[in-house]
Amino acid sequence: MKKFFFIPAIILLFFICTGFSSQDNSAGNTLKPEDLVYFDEMLLISKNNIDFLNKEQIEADEIRTKYAEASNLYFALRHSADIKDPDLLKRYLTALTSELVNESGNRVDFVKRMNFLYWMMVGIGLLIIITLLVYSVYMYAKRK
Repeated sequence: MKKFFFIPAIILLFFICTGFSSQDNSAGNTLKPEDLVYFDEMLLISKNNIDFLNKEQIEADEIRTKYAEASNLYFALRHSADIKDPDLLKRYLTALTSELVNESGNRVDFVKRMNFLYWMMVGIGLLIIITLLVYSVYMYAKRK
């Protein structure tokens, strides 16, 4: 009977913890894509996600190349007067930064979930080992 309640409790705990560790992409909802501050915020979120992936030693080469392209386009949009169609560049940069934030955010969420599952597996394994050890000592003491 305890097994019946133990497994759903673990699943519920997993979903609760993954909900708390989800990305905060609220900068995309408060700013207009036409604002340059929007691009600053999106690139900052992407940079933070890339730094987290580098810290966890996760492969993020595609994300880094997209980030480099987006930051170069943003620099050109902000400082160059030779751009013939800035509205088209803004729309392309908006699409590129939103894709970059979504892709990097998804990968960061996946890594956090995998870390949670790993530590949960280690904890349950240790709990099983300790339980078996205590039971073995108890039965050995009871037999003598």
